Amino acid sequence: MTALRGGISVASRTSRRVEFLTEYRNAVKISEIVSQKGIRGVHVPKMYGQHCTSKVVVMEWIEGIKITNTAELNRRAINPRSVGLALLRLFAELVMVQGFVHGDLHPGNLMVRSKGRRSFFQWLFRGSRQPFELVLLDHGTYLTVDPKLRELFCQLWCAFVMMDKSVQNYVCYELGGDQGCKVLPLLLTHQATSWKEQRRLQKSVGVNDMTDVTQLMSVVSRDFLELLRISSVVKGVTSQLNQNQLMSTVSRDFLELLRISSSV
Repeated sequence: MTALRGGISVASRTSRRVEFLTEYRNAVKISEIVSQKGIRGVHVPKMYGQHCTSKVVVMEWIEGIKITNTAELNRRAINPRSVGLALLRLFAELVMVQGFVHGDLHPGNLMVRSKGRRSFFQWLFRGSRQPFELVLLDHGTYLTVDPKLRELFCQLWCAFVMMDKSVQNYVCYELGGDQGCKVLPLLLTHQATSWKEQRRLQKSVGVNDMTDVTQLMSVVSRDFLELLRISSVVKGVTSQLNQNQLMSTVSRDFLELLRISSSV
């Protein structure tokens, strides 16, 4: 989603997507973020600005593997779990620190490509036999997150990681009122491993049916709904890459990112 804090309509989003100069500017900005912040293992295709117009965009051609194609990743000696962790770290950096998030994140817009060769000791300690890069495609829509929302989102994730119920309840209430306190923990942590366990968790926090979720959606900001949607996509992709334990796997990364974001 290219714009901004109040959210934008579907019609507005569509008109922005067909404006290829917007895609060019977004690609340049995210490329600068990746470069300046030293985000390793991520590549944004180079844009040829002299050839870009409102009707056409010209960019670098890249061969790669669809991020969820685990069979091909394994065939090329790329560790799917390492790919999932790289995606989680990228997502955390963009949401928690930069506040500039790809608005159409799905497996079709994420590729993996081999990058160079790795020594035995690098393989031994880094967990992937073959170095790789995530390739981020389709920069037509981006979400610029309001600083206050970004801080609350950081605090919410860290409260889940640290199991701090008081902070969790405070932030959930700030984001969604009473309904937020009931629904957000279930939406974000995905703790259940079966439908039966899911129902038990829902009842334990007072979520009776989809009405509670619908009521939450009606009171939170559009930008927060976008963050929830993107979080869900990342969760789905990483689950396919054997990164099922989302919170425990990257808890240290989220905590460190919160520390960094509080100082910028």
